[in-house]
Amino acid sequence: MQQSPQCEIEMFDGAGRIRLMSRRWRVTRPRGRVVFLHGIVSHSGWYLASCDALAQNGFEVHFLDRRGSGANPSRRGDVDDWRQWIDDVVCFLKTQPRDVPLILGGISWSGKLAAVLAAEHPDLIDGLALVCPGVYAAQFPSPAKYRLLGGLSRLGLGGLRVPIPLKDPALFTGVARWQSFIQKDPLTLRKVSVR
Repeated sequence: MQQSPQCEIEMFDGAGRIRLMSRRWRVTRPRGRVVFLHGIVSHSGWYLASCDALAQNGFEVHFLDRRGSGANPSRRGDVDDWRQWIDDVVCFLKTQPRDVPLILGGISWSGKLAAVLAAEHPDLIDGLALVCPGVYAAQFPSPAKYRLLGGLSRLGLGGLRVPIPLKDPALFTGVARWQSFIQKDPLTLRKVSVR
């Protein structure tokens, strides 16, 4: 993964004071501040060029790697409860100065998280941007699979990892070199826990 020259890696305290990774693009006298959340399989490293472009246009950008994803190695693809992801973002947003408008951006699957956060904590943001929000899945597990997954969780096997069905890089880009990047990227999330 190529590191953007304008990008800095930072750590922040999420819920329960767990240390989580984010990327930051600093600008002098920002026009606004954008905090991005990534999709189910991606991470902040997929979006270096677009964040560079926003920074070049005067926006300070923060891109958080979700707990269990990207450069956060602990419990990859697992979380006790989805609300922890919301709480992590709330912890981050509370540390941000309110000197310029703050926009929360949810990409793909994280459009759900961003929308919930905006509804529950409108005081923490000034705007919401949803980029290709994954609020509706084209594929759902069959009722039998739902029962199986629920049964595994009730048996204490909620941490069991299952493959994410989004394996084809063409689902994310039509550009061959970026498809190759996604295919080889060691930080792409390929499995999630049953829970």
